[in-house]
Amino acid sequence: YYMGFGIAVSFLLLLLCEKWSLKIYHSKLVRFVSGHSMWLYLWHILVLLFYGILKLPEIWYIKFPVVFMAAGGLVWIVNVLLDKIEKKKKIKWFRYLRG
Repeated sequence: YYMGFGIAVSFLLLLLCEKWSLKIYHSKLVRFVSGHSMWLYLWHILVLLFYGILKLPEIWYIKFPVVFMAAGGLVWIVNVLLDKIEKKKKIKWFRYLRG
């Protein structure tokens, strides 16, 4: 009984995900997060440290967007700076510092 229910719900979710997956995949936010997930994770640690030092509110629905946007902003800034330096100085190994 439970196995049949699990298979039916999984099949239904698969059909729904196939319908929406193309729209989700073409989202710039989803592509940015998936392409830079490692660096977002690493930068969010630093942002969390500063968040604690600044004694900002510990309410999760405030903390999560602030940390996520700050880490995303840092990743974007670092990528822009690395692009400029790589083009100007012709340093090829800089591409490994990006997602």
